Amino acid sequence: MDITSQSKEETIKETERFKAITNNSFDILTITAKDGTILFESLATERVLGYKAGKGVGKNILEFVHPDDRV
Repeated sequence: MDITSQSKEETIKETERFKAITNNSFDILTITAKDGTILFESLATERVLGYKAGKGVGKNILEFVHPDDRV
């Protein structure tokens, strides 16, 4: 049994499942790094906020928070 190929297949299945969930969600899903850099934005970003999903990727999430609301 080739564990490496099995692991790759499982990873592909999990990735496809993640895409299906996030692409069909009505909620905004955002994944950030520990430093606040946006790594992923779901398609709901466009439906809810009105800007293209992925536009915030690479930016710090605090750029989208009003300065008075930052702690």
